[in-house]
Amino acid sequence: MGGLESNTIGGFNGMIARQLPVTVQRILEYIRVHGNITMKAATELCGYKARSATRKIIDKMQEKQLIEKVGDGPKLDMN
Repeated sequence: MGGLESNTIGGFNGMIARQLPVTVQRILEYIRVHGNITMKAATELCGYKARSATRKIIDKMQEKQLIEKVGDGPKLDMN
């Protein structure tokens, strides 16, 4: 299964996690609880109407190594 994987969420303490933007916190928490998230679910979770806005957040999360793309599927996964 392809997607994105979180390498660091388990390493965040509560204080550091609270310093992240709310949208990033929501996505990371959803992935932590469910193991993965689709772009559609992430878009809805963030309250956006367009997936392009979600894509920008996901791209920034990847750049900051909060999550890592795994495979080619539509889901974002974590360890």
